[in-house]
Amino acid sequence: MFAGQSDAFPKPEDVTITEPVELSGEDGTTLRLIFIFMHSNELGGPPVEILHQLNAKELVSLAQAAQKYLLPNLVAFYRLNRARVKEMPIEAFAYATKNELSHLAGIAAPYVVAESLKPPPINGNATVQHSVGEVLRKAEIPQAMLLAWFEFRDHYLRLAEAILVVPKPHVNSKDRVHNCGAWDPYTDSILAGLPRTTFALARVVAHRGIADTLDGRWSSLESRELLGDCQLCKKRVDAWEEAVGKALGAMRTFKGLLPQHVLRLGARNSDRGYWIVS
Repeated sequence: MFAGQSDAFPKPEDVTITEPVELSGEDGTTLRLIFIFMHSNELGGPPVEILHQLNAKELVSLAQAAQKYLLPNLVAFYRLNRARVKEMPIEAFAYATKNELSHLAGIAAPYVVAESLKPPPINGNATVQHSVGEVLRKAEIPQAMLLAWFEFRDHYLRLAEAILVVPKPHVNSKDRVHNCGAWDPYTDSILAGLPRTTFALARVVAHRGIADTLDGRWSSLESRELLGDCQLCKKRVDAWEEAVGKALGAMRTFKGLLPQHVLRLGARNSDRGYWIVS
């Protein structure tokens, strides 16, 4: 059975020793899962529902064992849906980047950004941002992917700054600051439900997604009506939209930030038959 599903195991006729061979590095749970999945694959495919019952540590162990024993149909994270990756983004990202699985890393990357921007624990000495960075470094993620992720996170921070730093009001020739009374209600309408600090807003955008967080905010007719006929406020809105649009235009997917040699590795691994349930 093993030889028929993986080149890592010899065929029975090729075995010349009779002593048991220890499978080192895996605990009993992982080995039991490997046997279950290899057996069920002969019966028509592994039961995906089992994967949804495993915790993050068990999934990582199973996925790593699948890589080790050359079992492409058993790469656990590629049988997870997006919701499970959201539950364990750091583990999924570390596994994906160490194995050059750029598609899976791209799914996990925004959720890792959100994790890194969580507020520090009460009375904690280290920020969560620092902790996540250290976890990724200790996970021995390839340098190119780690640098790409830090740049990816910076894009969310720059977008959050563009959203929160509104253009200054018009000042006339007599040094009077324009205040028609329309601007504050307008900005409250645009930013309704959003945090008003950079880290907190970047975290929300990374976790929810850009479209789900921002779509329709500046194009809302209801919000525009709050400006009335004030052309100075409308020019201010145009400048604000331009700044946000520029930040959005500069953003890239995680995969889009990876060097070409890493993308070629990822494409090669994707061709092995790994797939994801989305």
